[in-house]
Amino acid sequence: MRRPAPGRSVGDAAAPLLAVALWILLFSAACLLHAARPLVPAGTGPTGEAGVLDRTLGALRFLVAERATVAADVYYHGGVGHAAAPRRDPFRAWSERLDPVRHVHLHGAEAAEMLPWLRAATALDAGDVETWLLTAYWVERVGAEAGEVEGVYRRARQAHPRNYRVPQQQAFHRLRTGDWDGAETLLRLALRLWPQGEEDDPDHALRDRAHVASALGLLREVAGDAAAAEAGYREALAARPGHETAAEGLRRAAQGGDPVEARRVLRRLAAEEPAPHACDHHDHHHHH
Repeated sequence: MRRPAPGRSVGDAAAPLLAVALWILLFSAACLLHAARPLVPAGTGPTGEAGVLDRTLGALRFLVAERATVAADVYYHGGVGHAAAPRRDPFRAWSERLDPVRHVHLHGAEAAEMLPWLRAATALDAGDVETWLLTAYWVERVGAEAGEVEGVYRRARQAHPRNYRVPQQQAFHRLRTGDWDGAETLLRLALRLWPQGEEDDPDHALRDRAHVASALGLLREVAGDAAAAEAGYREALAARPGHETAAEGLRRAAQGGDPVEARRVLRRLAAEEPAPHACDHHDHHHHH
């Protein structure tokens, strides 16, 4: 029997083969899920895809779900990933050997290549809110119909009914579609749920609260309600002193408001909403 080369363990020698096998399994599952359904992620009941994958993979489904999310991020970066922090889990180490190291973003329809990976991740682990947010964001960005995007958010809210981040992101989707009344309802829901979902990151939670309250102030200013707009801007500044959009809005509200300018600012904020990032969630770091 051939012995491993000096300095290499049997595990090191087998790692590339195991990594390739895991990649093939994951890619096959992702493609099957993507081909079998519309873009709306499948349910996680015992008769759905997640049940089949759960029975097949057992506890490994959480690792595979994480790798599917990171694979989506790799597609977004042009087939290029990020260097990961050292991990003790040998399965993670093997799978991470497949990740490239440069950082180039995809654009346009090419980003649709991420969707099979995100579908697999939401099916395998519905408890990861970050993956739902990524899926909803990119389903919208690749030009899916509004009903498909809303379907992702509906599933996400079913899986995470108390997490403020889902209605917050959905609200900005509604702003982009022109449903400003629906957006305002969702923003108010996000404030009621806050800070559930970001208890471990209070600074991020406060930034989100300021962002939501400022958007509500803008919506009220657009509607001609300067007093309500002022209240929204003050709430944003209480959460995040120095918040530029809120500070500018407060100055306008003190002079009776400017609906035209508020509408312009609101549209810009909605259009510039950044993507949730897989590598941020899974502690990956960019290499530029």
